[in-house]
Amino acid sequence: VAVSSWQAVRARQAGEREAQFVAYVKENPGSRLADIARGIGVQNSAANGLAKKAVAAGKVKKSADKTYSAA
Repeated sequence: VAVSSWQAVRARQAGEREAQFVAYVKENPGSRLADIARGIGVQNSAANGLAKKAVAAGKVKKSADKTYSAA
């Protein structure tokens, strides 16, 4: 199945946003999701999806107090 050019662009943008999420957490350990979203310029819902992916990939950790830090 061929990937259209817009799908490739969206996938690249998603990867860039995830990298921005991880970089923000590394620079600002202990940040809450809303702070990270504001810091990288996305809505909270988008940041939540990025957080789930980053945690699942082992790139960041979510603590019991709902703050994030680098893994």
